[in-house]
Amino acid sequence: MLEVKTFVTGPLATNVYLIWDDETREAALIDPGMNAEGVADDAAELTPKFIFNTHCHFDHSWLNALYRRMWDAPLVYHKLDEPVLKRSPDAAAEWGFPQMEPSPRADRYCEEGDVFKLGDEELSVLHLPGHSPGHVGFV
Repeated sequence: MLEVKTFVTGPLATNVYLIWDDETREAALIDPGMNAEGVADDAAELTPKFIFNTHCHFDHSWLNALYRRMWDAPLVYHKLDEPVLKRSPDAAAEWGFPQMEPSPRADRYCEEGDVFKLGDEELSVLHLPGHSPGHVGFV
């Protein structure tokens, strides 16, 4: 069974999700936003498998670089959000936030219908453009 813990982080109240299989302890981090460093403490006994961005606005990708280094897990987002990610540091500055560390590019892109496994559990990708061109959800 999948377990989910939600963290509301940063000045824009971004939802950050830690999701894991309760048997294998394989985990995914979804949208590592501003001030989400503490999520690592909750994930200390889990096995990192993926870092997902539902979309690549700066408040959802702020700590991509940090968690990519810490977890050594693939960063995954939809290819259509690549331009959004590239612009994130400038967008953050325009909003008056301090300089963010640029995110690494995806290790893997996802698209509608892709399936990611955490233990025996599966997360399926839904492409939900609108908020951003590559916005996705996981079910």
